[in-house]
Amino acid sequence: MIKVHQITKEFNGIRAVENVSLEINNNSVTSFIGPNGSGKSTLIKLILGLIAPTSGNVEHPSTASSGYKIGYMPEISGLPTGYTGLDILKKHKYLLGYSNDQHIQSLIEIFDMNSFLKKKFKGFSKGMQKKIGFLLAFAGSPDLVILDEPFEGIDTIDRDRLNLFIKEYTTNGRSAILSSHILYDMDEITDQALFLKNGKVMINYNPKLIGSNSKTPINIEQNPSDHGVPNNVILPNPTITDIYRALYK
Repeated sequence: MIKVHQITKEFNGIRAVENVSLEINNNSVTSFIGPNGSGKSTLIKLILGLIAPTSGNVEHPSTASSGYKIGYMPEISGLPTGYTGLDILKKHKYLLGYSNDQHIQSLIEIFDMNSFLKKKFKGFSKGMQKKIGFLLAFAGSPDLVILDEPFEGIDTIDRDRLNLFIKEYTTNGRSAILSSHILYDMDEITDQALFLKNGKVMINYNPKLIGSNSKTPINIEQNPSDHGVPNNVILPNPTITDIYRALYK
């Protein structure tokens, strides 16, 4: 389990993430939802330890002694354009020291990558670049995988394939964090949805309560009207898309 305690990050006095607390449970998918600039990527970097918080802290078992592994796919890959996809995979494999070739080959087939792995990265489409990112993130069989905007630039077939893989992968104690403003089928794979706005968690929601005995509505305070009165919207048993449309109008 990963615990985030009242974490805040400021850049030049501007708060990109403000007082966020959450728990990432095993066997679960947590989705960070919000438009560009809402703080999703900054929160991910704080969880990974790539940047230091202004205040607050993150607790997770990712230490050398524990053997806990994290796989990460950034929104922008930054991979060397002069190498082929196969070259990148070999270098990644060498640097991280994993040796499960059968697992890697199964990922190549799942993400349908055989047709372009021998091409140079600079000639890859957006979708091909994302597939390489998926492969590298999952290649070491991590306990936690973090995917920043994974659905951007890929088609419906590949999104379905990735969603199914994530659902199957997050078992046996493994978990995933997704960051996305593309909401296609997010309800089906998400156990916990955090809706971010201006660096704050506006709503922490479990979409799988829909259709269960829980009938708790979501009360959303939108931007004030012309008279300065908040516009409250009550959504009974909403989907992630319902909340997104109401919250980010």
